[in-house]
Amino acid sequence: DYTATIFLRQRWTDERLCFDGNKSLSLDGRLVEMLWVPDTFIVDSKRSFLHDVTVENRLIRIYPNGTVLYAIRVTTTVSCSMDLTKYPMDKQTCTLQLESWGYNINDVTFYWTRGNDSVRGLDTLQLAQYTVEDHFTSVTEAVYETGTNTPVTLSGCSLNHAFGNRAALRN
Repeated sequence: DYTATIFLRQRWTDERLCFDGNKSLSLDGRLVEMLWVPDTFIVDSKRSFLHDVTVENRLIRIYPNGTVLYAIRVTTTVSCSMDLTKYPMDKQTCTLQLESWGYNINDVTFYWTRGNDSVRGLDTLQLAQYTVEDHFTSVTEAVYETGTNTPVTLSGCSLNHAFGNRAALRN
């Protein structure tokens, strides 16, 4: 398992929200209940919660063309299968996959706006016994009985065991 706090930013266009003007509107996070928002969930999450001190950590910004920016701060614990047969010289790959809960590919399509640059902060990530070696983003299609979805994945988060790195440096 690993636990991460992420700032999840999603953007979509809702033509019903178009308005005249040239500036965006920032709305109180409590108004999210009045808007359509994607039903995004984290695959393999064991526990997740939205931060709510002092208020729910949500941002809603609407642009004149109907584009909506929705941002939340969420902490999640996600399972990551690890093969420890080469411990302490092991290398693990963990993923963080986002998907729509109820919509299929005809209704909602996920994609990374900036590819690998969509994910930031891994260069300063600190883990107790591992170092992050690399990461990449991907978009795939997942077929279920209810239809086809497009999960987006942060994967290839290769983690080198810190003891393994030190041992390799000594040799």
